[in-house]
Amino acid sequence: MPSDEEPSRPLTLKELSYLSAIGDAYHNASGYRDAQDALDMALKASARLRESGVAQTAIVRALGIDEGELVHRQREIAHKPRPPAPGLHSTSRPPSAPVEASGLFLAQHQDQDQSQSVNPTQQSEQNSPVSLMSQSVVSPSTAATSARRVLFLSGNAHLGRNDFTTEAAYIRQALAGSYIDLVEKGAVSLGEIRGILDRHHPAVVHFAAHSSFTDVHLTQEGHDLPTSHKALCDQIARARTPPRLAVLSFCDSYAMGEELCGAIASVISWPCAIEDIQALPFAQQLYRSLASGDSVATSCRDAEAAMGRRPPTAAPELHGDQVVRVF
Repeated sequence: MPSDEEPSRPLTLKELSYLSAIGDAYHNASGYRDAQDALDMALKASARLRESGVAQTAIVRALGIDEGELVHRQREIAHKPRPPAPGLHSTSRPPSAPVEASGLFLAQHQDQDQSQSVNPTQQSEQNSPVSLMSQSVVSPSTAATSARRVLFLSGNAHLGRNDFTTEAAYIRQALAGSYIDLVEKGAVSLGEIRGILDRHHPAVVHFAAHSSFTDVHLTQEGHDLPTSHKALCDQIARARTPPRLAVLSFCDSYAMGEELCGAIASVISWPCAIEDIQALPFAQQLYRSLASGDSVATSCRDAEAAMGRRPPTAAPELHGDQVVRVF
């Protein structure tokens, strides 16, 4: 991993925006747990960027979070094991000799904490702060059991005056004659998402929702339910058979796409605001191409071209596997 004294590459505009959004989430957190979740996201993003050659000082500056807070959170993660995800059984391992704790920020502060140590089997999991998603990545054999099915989930349509029913109709038309099922579930609540995934085990899950700031708007007993990206990601990751592709059809879903690709092979997100005039033709062509057996990357390019002369301010982002064919 490069040190700050070595030549480093500059952050891209997209990376700067992503880090700034994490910093905003931390500073605007409504409570302790939300603040810790934002710090976890910051550490995860920082580790990835450091490995790609970005200097630590540049990352901290873009985050706008005091480095002491990051160091403190890194120490907590390194020395307080997280519980396993529900339903997962740990395999017993022979004891190993302890090694010194290391991590993105601990590496710069080891002289303050030389006496602490962690088990190597914990180090690979705890020094990269992730949610339950990393423990739920589906194996190839499990992925093969996913049905030829698209699951269309929509949130609260009233808040942003979104036309989710038309979006579902466009997808239904695109899949006509392809022997691919479309299951539609509207006004979903957070607690029922995992159960719906387990019942239908789709190859693709398509989320159509209104979003604002760092929340996706679902429903709860007929009322609006602002839901964090992390909470939504955790529900998807706990599914017994996670989909092979997730399509996040809502504004500013890039951060969630980055988070979710730890549990799902491929994720399509939007790094900007989108409107129905863009989302509808994009979705229709995306599923036409997927149903024809094209790869996710090819299908995404076809769908982007289908938006014609009214493209959004930024192109859709494809996270994870670029060449997978979901059908």
